[in-house]
Amino acid sequence: MTLGQAYLYGKEQLAKAELTSPAFDALSLLQFCFGFEGRSGLSMRADEEISEQKQREYFSLIEMRKKRPLQYILGRWVFCGMELFVGEGVLIPRDDTEVLVNRAVEYIKDNSFTVYDLCAGSGAVSLGVAKACKTADFKCFELFDEAFYYLERNIEAYSDSRVKAVKADVLTTQNLPQKESADVILSNPPYIPAKDIENLAWEVKCEPNTALNGGEDGLIFYRFFAKHWLDCLKPGGIMAVEVGINQDKTVKELFENAGLENVSIDYDIAGIGRVVWGIKPEME
Repeated sequence: MTLGQAYLYGKEQLAKAELTSPAFDALSLLQFCFGFEGRSGLSMRADEEISEQKQREYFSLIEMRKKRPLQYILGRWVFCGMELFVGEGVLIPRDDTEVLVNRAVEYIKDNSFTVYDLCAGSGAVSLGVAKACKTADFKCFELFDEAFYYLERNIEAYSDSRVKAVKADVLTTQNLPQKESADVILSNPPYIPAKDIENLAWEVKCEPNTALNGGEDGLIFYRFFAKHWLDCLKPGGIMAVEVGINQDKTVKELFENAGLENVSIDYDIAGIGRVVWGIKPEME
C-alpha cells in the first residue's frame, strides 16, 4: 500500500463514520504518523510504499478518531500561531476565542499591565495575548489538575517569566487577589447550561465537563466575576469575557448592573456576539 492509498482509505473510513471533515482528519493523521507537511507533502510522497507496521499504526489512528477528538490524538492544536499542548482533561482551543485575545491586545498594546486570566485551561488566552503584548504580566488561574498540567507545559513552551500559572478555584472568595491589583481581567469560562450538556455533539462531550458546564443557566461564572472579581480590577481597567450563543445581551446587562461602563459586545466572523467587555469607572 502507498501513502496515497492509505490516505484515501482513511478518508473513506472517516466519511462512513459521518465525521464532518474526513479529508482533513485523514490527512492530519497521516502527517502525524509519517512526518510530512501538508497536502503538498502527500503529493510528493503519494507513491511511496509503506510497511505493514506503519499501515497498522495509521489504521489504528483512524479507528481512534471515530471515538476521540482529533486534537486529543495529535496532542497539539494551533491557536494564534502557536501549537499548544492539549489532551483529555483540557478544553480544546477554538478560533472563536481569538475574538477575546484581539480585544485584550487592542486594550493592552505596549502597556506594562497586570492581566488575570480566569479559568485559564490550556493557557490559550494569556499566551495569545502575551505573544503580541511584550510588556504585560499574566496570572493564569486554573483549578483542575488535568488542565493545569497542560497550562504549565504551554507556559514553558511559549512564554518567559511574564506568564505564571496559579492553581485556584475562581468561584471562591478565599482565592481572590488583592483589591484593584489587575489592569485587565479576561476569561473564557464554562458557559453551557447544565441541561444542554447532554445534547452536545459527541466530540464536544469528550471535553471535560468542568470546562463546559456553566451551571443551571450557564451564567454562574459571569455573576461571580461581576460580584467579586470586579473588586480586583483597577479603575479604568477592563473585564472581558467570552460568552456562548445568545448570552451576549444577558451578560452585557449583568456587567452594566455591576457598574461597568461602556459595556460592549464583540462579534465573531459569523456575526455571533462572542465577547462582552466593559470598563471599571475611574474614581472621582
